[in-house]
Amino acid sequence: MAAVLLGLCLAPGAAEAVVTGYKLRWITGMEWALGVNDAGQVVGRGGGNALVWDPATGMQVLGAGEAAAINTHGQVTGQVDGRPFFWDQAEGMQFIGPAGASGVALNDAGQLVGEGLSTGAFYWDEGRGMISIGAPSSAPPVLVQSYGATVIGTSVNVRDIAPDGTVLTWAVATHPEPGWNPLLSEGMDFASLWTPEGGHAVVDLATIPGVVPDAINASHQMLWHVDEDAKALVTDVSGGVSAWIGGSALLAGVTLELGHDINSAGAVVGQTSVWIEPPKASLWTSEQGVVLLEDMVDDVVDLRWALGISDTGHIVGMGLDGGAPTGFLLTPISDVPLPAGLALLPAALAGFGVLRRRG
Repeated sequence: MAAVLLGLCLAPGAAEAVVTGYKLRWITGMEWALGVNDAGQVVGRGGGNALVWDPATGMQVLGAGEAAAINTHGQVTGQVDGRPFFWDQAEGMQFIGPAGASGVALNDAGQLVGEGLSTGAFYWDEGRGMISIGAPSSAPPVLVQSYGATVIGTSVNVRDIAPDGTVLTWAVATHPEPGWNPLLSEGMDFASLWTPEGGHAVVDLATIPGVVPDAINASHQMLWHVDEDAKALVTDVSGGVSAWIGGSALLAGVTLELGHDINSAGAVVGQTSVWIEPPKASLWTSEQGVVLLEDMVDDVVDLRWALGISDTGHIVGMGLDGGAPTGFLLTPISDVPLPAGLALLPAALAGFGVLRRRG
């Protein structure tokens, strides 16, 4: 069983935790586990319902729909009866918009983002209410240079929200020429970082056409995938590529072809074999590369999709339990290596005991 460095939260100056495996828990009744927080509380869907699951208290049904994300405080967003909502245990259900939309992601400050046909992309918090996230006013320079100065971004989707409220969006460029179809031109989609105060700031990956943003973490590292080449990448705050996560064109062996989430330590979850069934739930770290999560569990299991990872290293997704799609929670089993000096202490003490017995 491989060991994985996850950079879990430890006391200042402590050695980095080494994850030696995972404890698997199938979440009966939840077909897809979509999000997890640091306490191991899980949200998802099952039986057509939006579900919240707690390790201590079990399952709670919020209504017909889907629970998409959960923060450290146990607050949840998603859609119930086709309407976006904000929910917590104390205050209950609060619908925040009309039918035909859903919450997508939220942070620990209670700021959330969502989208739908009735609302378009939107931002929401309790103080300001719902704010429309309009399309960027211009496309990245590489698209302007390639297709003309009148190229503009006209549609936008939300992908994630960072702890500081920065929203990761994905836009598609268009052109005023009648009948012109941007979907026929490679590289006409692009990402933008949006805030309620500052609006859009386009992320220009000029050398990598066709990339789609997936998630953003506290350091503004961004997770992306490239559809046609089946590979994922991580970029830094400026948009510069900091790591390619494999892909059929880059590395042989096990590679991550599609990522779904990235935590504060830069660990990424997703799956391999996107284009070849069956997919396998996977984890990537900069230190260890890609590992199949089912290889990190003692039992023989079939884990297909890894969809969320918390800062404490909890991982959720979907696998097959008895052949049926079932949500899962993986809890890391970790060891903290002793500092070099202390590592010799047990042997030294053993030797001391031997000497005393001989005296």
